Amino acid sequence: MHQRTTLLNPSGDETHPSSARGSSGHPMPPSITNTQKETLDRIIDEAVSSRSTPASYFGVASAEGVLYQRTAGRKQVDDPGSAPINEDTVFGVCSQTKLITTIAALQLIERGQIALDTVVETILPELANPVVVTGYDEAGWVKTTRPAKEKITLGNLLNHTSGLDYWAERRIPSSDRSRG
Repeated sequence: MHQRTTLLNPSGDETHPSSARGSSGHPMPPSITNTQKETLDRIIDEAVSSRSTPASYFGVASAEGVLYQRTAGRKQVDDPGSAPINEDTVFGVCSQTKLITTIAALQLIERGQIALDTVVETILPELANPVVVTGYDEAGWVKTTRPAKEKITLGNLLNHTSGLDYWAERRIPSSDRSRG
């Protein structure tokens, strides 16, 4: 399926990103008009008031900075007395981190800093000796393992074929600190 990105230039005409150029012929910096901001405000408010989503913290940014941001909704959905969400509200993003991590990894690949076949133990030494589960006890806990035949690569992590279980982060003490 072919997807097309559409922008609206200041006159409201549809334009393709590659043709968004100023009078000098140089690409125009990303922007968002007041009308577009009002449209986003309306969409976000309608989504929260119709309960399509309990709350929203939505933003549009470019390399130059934040172009738009908006919060809507309350911290406790069914409590009208609950405080509204704000920029400091913490949300559990669960599996959305997969998309964020994939984008970051692809950016590193694009820069030539890593590759899909990079062995991850060079980045996370804790993953140097992967094992394969061969048996469970009566309670369903891992009972026996054997050494894996292959090393885990970045590609394995991105396409979920590394063999890591859901609790692998417990074995990676450095998973909660930045590697810069």
